Amino acid sequence: MIKVNWELEEAVALFDLYFRHGGGAGISDGELTALSEAYQRRAGQLGLSVDEKFRNLAGLRMQLACAQYVVTGGQRGLSAASRLFYQTYELYRENPACFQEVKDRFYQKYKEPCKPMRAIVTVIGRDQVGIIAAVCALLSEKNINVLDISQTVLQEYFTMIMLVDASQSTVPFARLREDLAQAGQERNLDIRVQREDIFDAMHRI
Repeated sequence: MIKVNWELEEAVALFDLYFRHGGGAGISDGELTALSEAYQRRAGQLGLSVDEKFRNLAGLRMQLACAQYVVTGGQRGLSAASRLFYQTYELYRENPACFQEVKDRFYQKYKEPCKPMRAIVTVIGRDQVGIIAAVCALLSEKNINVLDISQTVLQEYFTMIMLVDASQSTVPFARLREDLAQAGQERNLDIRVQREDIFDAMHRI
């Protein structure tokens, strides 16, 4: 394993992710993968020698636990935090504007442009008050943007098709599918979601 020392902008990006989730507990593998890929792009641009374990998910989870140790004053997390992590937390507390500037600069340089990831949400069930509001609220909670809606009421049955952009979703797609299905069960509805590219492939003649 090739050891590559952490630098301030990397630590700032990690701490920013930690703080945005109120302690790191809700960080999805997708978000951590995106950060890992940003670290790898940084290494490539700087010409650093790295291997397949460089800033991988398991390592980043451990580093998040080290950040937790620093932030909680040793009450929780892993005690293997480096001096740099203490300096990063001090920067966050003492000079938040500088912390923000370092974070913004990091993502400007190393974050991959977000690729659109559209999906189709279908809702079927007996007509009832608040269906659209409930589904839209759930999608909004997960940072999913509704692009278009088509709805129809056939006698007592409600049907709706939504085109959404899940590029910035805060949960993995599999979790989104489960959450929508659960929400549907609670309202006696059938709610499903499928990625647009898969939907198109299935319905291509």
